[in-house]
Formats: sequence, structure tokens, C-alpha cells
Amino acid sequence: MKELESIIQLFKDRFEQQAGRVYEAETLDEAVSKLSSILLEQNVKRVAVAGMNEQVRERIKESLASVGMKVIEPRDGNAHEIINSAEAGVTLASFAVADIGAIAEITNDDADRLVSSLPGIHACLLQRQNIIDTFENSAQLIRNALSSSQSCVVSLIGGPSRTGDIELKLVLGVHGPHQVHVIIFG
Repeated sequence: MKELESIIQLFKDRFEQQAGRVYEAETLDEAVSKLSSILLEQNVKRVAVAGMNEQVRERIKESLASVGMKVIEPRDGNAHEIINSAEAGVTLASFAVADIGAIAEITNDDADRLVSSLPGIHACLLQRQNIIDTFENSAQLIRNALSSSQSCVVSLIGGPSRTGDIELKLVLGVHGPHQVHVIIFG
């Protein structure tokens, strides 16, 4: 157990070094409550929720709706336009890699990938047991995902979108989310 806690701490340190924000919750219900609080603090009104385990998805949708947020279904109509109209996107990470401070999202659908990359705020739930110590140790998970699907996309997200200009000034959120929040639970 102590080893897992040190891996989690490494992930938090590395992700936060890249301007991401990390929170912890004991249960899924606490994580969903924290998610709602984060988005309320940011005055979010419209939220796109990616495809994920139906039970988790429904809890998220109920919680967000209960605080007055409109949940957008990315698969209704033109996914790009619909997701782009959201102020926040919510996903469930496939896993995270502690030593590089990144969450991994494995998707088979462009709409799910866009939920984490188009809105200005990306909030991600992450199960505690899905945090892997090193990138090298994540290779088998990535290989398995790529071999099981013809159209699989693996995205490693290490905090907000960033770009640097010729004067070496780093700017966050230019081509994607300007905030990335990860809520670890379980």
C-alpha cells in the first residue's frame, strides 16, 4: 500500500509541475461531488461527458444536472460543434503514468477524444489502482489497446495545452484546454 501511495504522490507532483491540478477522493460519489464543485467554481454551464462505464456516466450526469449544468451528449448530431460549445469536458482515464505525470485516454470514437481536447476545461476521473509507476510499464497496456481495435487512439495528457513562442514564453490553453483537473478515487 505504501508503494502505491508513493506512486500516486509522484503522479501528483509531476502532473502539477505541468500546470495540472490533482485532487483525491475516497469513493466515486466523493469524486463526482468534487467534480461538480470544481466546475461550479469555474461557472461552467455546459458540459460534454465522454463515453465510459454507464454507472459512472449516469452518476456524473445526475450530479451535474442537480447543480444546474446542462450535460451535452457528444453523439447527438455534429460531435465537433456540440463538444466545442461545451465549457468543460469530463472523461474517465484509462490509466495514468506517474513518472511522466500524464493521464492516458484510450478511445475508439473521435467524439470521446474531442471531449478532452476541445472545451476550455478538462476534468478527468482516475481510479487509484490505474496509476502505473513508469511509462515503460504502461507499454503493455498500450500494445493491448492498439491490438484490440482497428481505430484506437491513445492520448497522453500531461496538463493543459501549451505552446511556446519565439521568445520562449510559455502560453497555456491556446490549442486546447487551459485547465486540466484530475480527481483520483477508489
